[in-house]
Order: sequence, then C-alpha cells, then structure tokens
Amino acid sequence: MADNYLEFSETLDTLTPEEAAWLEQQLGEDQDTGCPVFLLNYEDRDPDDTDCGFAYSFEESDGIRHLWLYADESGNADHAAHLVQKFLKQFRPDQCWSLTYATTCSKLRVGEFAGGAVFVTADEIRTQNAYDFIEDCTKAFQRQIEVRRLVQEAERLGIQPEGLDDAVHDAASVPASSVNNGGLDEQIAYLVEQFGFAAAEETIKGLAEANNREEGEDHGTALS
Repeated sequence: MADNYLEFSETLDTLTPEEAAWLEQQLGEDQDTGCPVFLLNYEDRDPDDTDCGFAYSFEESDGIRHLWLYADESGNADHAAHLVQKFLKQFRPDQCWSLTYATTCSKLRVGEFAGGAVFVTADEIRTQNAYDFIEDCTKAFQRQIEVRRLVQEAERLGIQPEGLDDAVHDAASVPASSVNNGGLDEQIAYLVEQFGFAAAEETIKGLAEANNREEGEDHGTALS
C-alpha cells in the first residue's frame, strides 16, 4: 500500500483591503451548493464536490497582507489557478502568477515521482507537467532521428540543397499566410519571436517612417 501526494505552496502578494475582501468572499461557501464561491463557474466542477482543492490562510508581514495557498497531501493546482485567474481579471489584468507543484509517493515506486507548473494570466492558464515534458522530448528525439535518416537518403539520391529551395519556400509560405491573416497581434508576436523585441520595434518604426514619407510625397504631388 502506498500513498500519492500532490503538494504546492504559493502566495498572492501585496493585497489591498478590497482585494483581500474579494478573496475572502470567493473562498467562502455558497449557501445553496456548499461549494466555494470561486468554483461555481469552474467548467469541470463536479456538482457533488465541495472541496476547495487546497488549504489557505491570510498572512500579514510588516503591514503587508498576502494569501497563502498550499497543499501537503492532495492539492488541486487547477482550482488554485482558477481562483487566481478570476482575481487577475478583477484586479490585475496586466499581471501574471505562477505555481509549481510536486507529485510524490510514500514508496519508491518507479515513475510515480514528478511535478509541474501552472502559469496564469487574466486571459490564459498554461500548464506543464514532467510527464508531458518527457513525452515532448521523446517526440523531438524521434523527429531528429527521422530527419537524420532523410538527410542520408537525400544524399544517397544525389539531392543538392538548392534542389529543395522551392519546396522549402512553399512550406514556409503557409505559416506566413496564417500569421498575416491573424492581424497585428499575431504579426508582431511572430516578429518578436523571430528577431527579438528591439528588432521588431525597429521594423515597426521604420514602416511608420516610410508611410509618413509616402503620405508627405502624395500631399506634395496633390498640391502641385
């Protein structure tokens, strides 16, 4: 017989009185369901589940108040992330929050020790656990092996790099079209990802200057 645990310990820091009061209300029990208020709109909530999914306490140090969220046995990191996302939407839409957790076993059973992380913003909750990481790395390794095999096959067949130019251009045009169809948000995000913030900003400013020059030239032509 062995016990499995999911443990974490994180805080929501520097709470204002209004924020603390809101959190207390959200963590309170709904009179009709017995469920914590913040879970009433949780998409995957079991109607019979009234468990918060973690322990908590409001702590104060040097006049600064924070909420401590923790679990020492069987915590629910998704519940904690849901609460914090609601909090960010309500009070801090331009901030983010993260939680790391450990999954352990009371016996040294192979494959039963892992962990993960949750990254929360007002718009998104992203999760990653150790098993997903291993799976991603395994797929990447297998892909590398297949690429190496195809390179060897291409060399055996006498394929030269320039022979694949058109195929590469065609393949690259598909994601480029998708990015362009996504508007400024996706275009700028792509430029930042490819070249960095400074280069992306320089590109934007350069385009603005070019547009201003064109407008000036058009205005001068119209006056003449």
